[in-house]
Amino acid sequence: MGQEILYCYQCQRRIVGAEFAKGQAYQVGNRVSCSSCAADLLQTLSSKEREALLAQMFKATQHRQGGSTSKMKNVVESSSPTARRQSTARIPVGQGRTAPHARAPMFAIGLGAAAAVIVLLLLVFSGGKTTPPDTSPPVSKERPAKLPASAPIPSREPAQETQREAGARGEFKKARDYAKARPEDLDGQIKAWEGAARASDKTSMLEEAKRELADCAARRREVLAGELAQLEIQVRPKIAAEEFKAASDLYQAARVRHDLPEWTGPIDRKVRELYDGAMQTAAPLRERAIAAQERRAPAEAQALVDRIARWGYPDLELEVRRAVEAAAPPAVVVPPGSGGMVACWPLAEGSGVTTADTSGKLKASLKGSSGWTAGRSGSAVRLDGSGAHVELPNTPELDRLQGGSYTISIWFKPDTLPQDPNEKSWGGAAALVMKGPFREGLVYIAGGHFLLIHWLAGGKWTAAGSWAETSGPGTWYHVVGVVDRGAGQDRIFVDGLLKASESWAKETPAQEFGPDRWTLGKVKYGGENDYPVRGALCDLRFYDRALEAQEVAALHASGPGSGK
Repeated sequence: MGQEILYCYQCQRRIVGAEFAKGQAYQVGNRVSCSSCAADLLQTLSSKEREALLAQMFKATQHRQGGSTSKMKNVVESSSPTARRQSTARIPVGQGRTAPHARAPMFAIGLGAAAAVIVLLLLVFSGGKTTPPDTSPPVSKERPAKLPASAPIPSREPAQETQREAGARGEFKKARDYAKARPEDLDGQIKAWEGAARASDKTSMLEEAKRELADCAARRREVLAGELAQLEIQVRPKIAAEEFKAASDLYQAARVRHDLPEWTGPIDRKVRELYDGAMQTAAPLRERAIAAQERRAPAEAQALVDRIARWGYPDLELEVRRAVEAAAPPAVVVPPGSGGMVACWPLAEGSGVTTADTSGKLKASLKGSSGWTAGRSGSAVRLDGSGAHVELPNTPELDRLQGGSYTISIWFKPDTLPQDPNEKSWGGAAALVMKGPFREGLVYIAGGHFLLIHWLAGGKWTAAGSWAETSGPGTWYHVVGVVDRGAGQDRIFVDGLLKASESWAKETPAQEFGPDRWTLGKVKYGGENDYPVRGALCDLRFYDRALEAQEVAALHASGPGSGK
């Protein structure tokens, strides 16, 4: 069992229970004093309390005197003349004895000294008003015993040490007063005890200051652990609902409570664990979303992406969303007669002077020295640049196509670059799919660029061209032109990629063309056979709507002939 620990009321020295029994400390009422501060305590007591303290001091004096009487007696006897005379006599060893009356004076002297101390203290603290009777025993005329010459002389404590002890006691008192006044402020108490420990360096109070400091630090760790446990209880419902960022925000908001490594360290670790946990949870969901996208279940894929988005980490959501979009399969090509497709001519018969659309109802005619050649896949129409062309029939859908939004798609393999010094606009052009008497549609010009030309009401025209790159002879190109009246924009695509766009006022009406037909290989502009084509063409398609970029890309990926 440990001893009870108390502190001196004045110097704050640590006192254990055993010191009371040894007469090294005293207690009067609620006040405890070490033996060094007992005299100061007497001045502050009432008469009754003072008598009680004097009784304790007298008892302690008796205890100490009882232990030293025999030693004093031996010293005094050895220094008396009689003893000296007896020491020189030739008396056998063991026959000499000290007379009984020789011990009595020494015992009386010890009791007399104790009584003298008590009387002196009474005189000091009673103010000298009464003179107690002289009860001291007769003083022996013999000379007092001398201490051995070799006995050490106690050294006085240097003034510097006294000042250090006093400063340490002051810091101890400040720390204890602060702890009593602010028991909940453990941070402040720790700072106060740190100051006491610094002030107690090289003093007897240093170890006690360290113990007090360690005790406060342990209690603060317990408090922080309790706060963290309560915070985890608040966060738990957020984590269960997969609101990981909201849970992280709760930790971040609590982080500023204590600017201590033992608090901010665990908080930062919890924040990292939440993000890492979200990453681990997202990994299988990401794979499921990609798989759903690949099997054409976009709703399922989107639901998984939305689930990850609710977690509150934008970077994680963006990465998953991009991965899912990249896994999107090619768009399904809409069959003729639905989804906005007006007509589709594969141009793949391989013989004859007519070619039919995929419905089998619309016939187009090969004119001039046109013929057949190997296509991108299968056969294709070949034009020699002499005015040979393919003339498409008049239908209500084709006749009014240019009046709204529409899309033209065709595969083309040029034999040469167009060159015509008399052509003032571009220095040479080849009409892939165009309508007169203006120049509406797709054209291949000098320099190896593709253009989409669209005429607006009032004789104004716009053009979007692949000016940034050259598409030279001998290669198959997939060329798509889009007129988006709702957006007020022309767009040109080559091999599934958007190359350029041109904007104009939304919903601007188109130029009226009358009964002129769409033609492959030439256009009726200034003459009958303007912009002749020299090359091969296949898979011509018309849509009465503006295809989106992903649809154009899917159409290119599917290749010619997929509309059959």
